[in-house]
Amino acid sequence: MTAGVGGQITGRGFDLGIIDDPYKNWVDAMSPVYRNMVWQWWQSTFRTRAEPGASIIILMTRWHHEDLVSRLLAQDAEGTGENWRVIEMPALAKEDDHLGRDEGQPLWPERYDEEALEVMKRTFSEEVWLSLYQQTPLSESKVGRVYKGFTTKSVKEDINFDPFKPLCVSMDFNVNPMAWVYFQVDESWSRFSVLTGQANLVINVLGELCYPDSSTPEMCQVLLEKLMDFRKMTGQMDLQVNVYGDAAGFQRATVGVGASRTDYEIIRVFFAQRQGYDVRMNVPRANPAIRDRVNSMNQMLCNAAGGRNLFVDQSCVSLIKDFEKVKYKKDAGGNTTGLVDKTSDPSLTHLSDALGYGVWSIAGIKQGASEEGGLAQ
Repeated sequence: MTAGVGGQITGRGFDLGIIDDPYKNWVDAMSPVYRNMVWQWWQSTFRTRAEPGASIIILMTRWHHEDLVSRLLAQDAEGTGENWRVIEMPALAKEDDHLGRDEGQPLWPERYDEEALEVMKRTFSEEVWLSLYQQTPLSESKVGRVYKGFTTKSVKEDINFDPFKPLCVSMDFNVNPMAWVYFQVDESWSRFSVLTGQANLVINVLGELCYPDSSTPEMCQVLLEKLMDFRKMTGQMDLQVNVYGDAAGFQRATVGVGASRTDYEIIRVFFAQRQGYDVRMNVPRANPAIRDRVNSMNQMLCNAAGGRNLFVDQSCVSLIKDFEKVKYKKDAGGNTTGLVDKTSDPSLTHLSDALGYGVWSIAGIKQGASEEGGLAQ
């Protein structure tokens, strides 16, 4: 017989019980409510149906360090539970591989050889690669931090403006504070990027603008002062400025009650009235899923292969603080949830949100994005 997690199996016993993927995806695995439900189902329903001498097999992706398998193995280690035999078959062999493979050898080379897996490893975020492909759930310190790909290796002493590349500005329209980030993108091709059909992109963050109780016209004026210095470096050619940001900028509420123009209209008109700036809007009509935006940032900060494609100038003090301090919320039981904590410290999340909109638009994970239509030109 078969039944889903939480399904009815009372009144029936088994000599062989198989649990196959009790968490169907990351959302289930990150939910402390769902994890506890699975645990209660195991204790009160599934395990009680085992006949004397029965065997139990659990097959699952190791999304979370407090999943069903983790709890059972913890009991085993403490001597309070049953003895379990763990069989791991990671995509790339680890030390002491159960199949006798050499470390780094692929599991099914006829389908995915080592080169193909290395491409995946460079493409996916660390947690996706480790969980789905290597059966290694992340530790609490990694799960709690939102931007776990960030380390001091992501900070550079001096990131210089390249006058031959466009300047990108990405915006968050929270009024207190309003936060904008400006950066440039380097593009190159390698044998790995040729295989994926995507250029290798490196994002270099030059600076941040973060002002409390500010308005869009005021931010435009501050940005203009920065752009004037950059334009001088271009030999007085028009400076191309690519604008990214929060879709909320299409709403009039962020620029004041009764305002006749949206934030992005204000920006467009402001720079249209000034010579020397070629401003191009690249803003989605709907924001990406928060999870996609965060994954995109982590993938650029440090992919599963250890590659770093997002660097921040040391002058971006508030953005660096975001990367180090922004965490996921915890529930009443102290379990990490999948929701970003925006209330414990009101000074956090604004600049990382601003940059995240641009990173997602340029180099992001798109599968969970809103289905509403494309970019505003």
